[in-house]
Amino acid sequence: MKKIILAVITIVFYTCAYCRQPTLQPGGSWTFRSDHYAANKFLRHHESTTVYDTTQRYSPRFIIDFHERIPAVSGTYRVIKGQPMAADEIDIGVGVMSLTGLSYYSTTGGNGKETINVTVADGKMNISGAGIELANQKAPSDKSTLSFDITIRQ
Repeated sequence: MKKIILAVITIVFYTCAYCRQPTLQPGGSWTFRSDHYAANKFLRHHESTTVYDTTQRYSPRFIIDFHERIPAVSGTYRVIKGQPMAADEIDIGVGVMSLTGLSYYSTTGGNGKETINVTVADGKMNISGAGIELANQKAPSDKSTLSFDITIRQ
């Protein structure tokens, strides 16, 4: 009987260990419209990363889109408006709740002068930028700047 119980426990242990997915925890923060947000949860896609602040109601989100794939090497990326079409371009969006519901802001392109830095080292990717202009997608005259410094385990 002991052997059967030990075998069941061993099978359960190995099954649980096999099924457990690694948890990737980002760190850092972003500031938009004078509001400060923690980067404490993220969802990664093939060419984008979405970072959430789960400590705030409605989990504000920060989204960064790269061209074709998340970078594997360090570099400087130009901030553009719309979908990135070149390897050195990125687009950023921020979704925050307001009195009228979810407001989504996206980069204006900064007249081609705005850049962000990506550093890839030791299994982590750090993304940072400051003074990035974003505009409300429903009211383009509603603009504000974004600053961020976020580290994501790869």
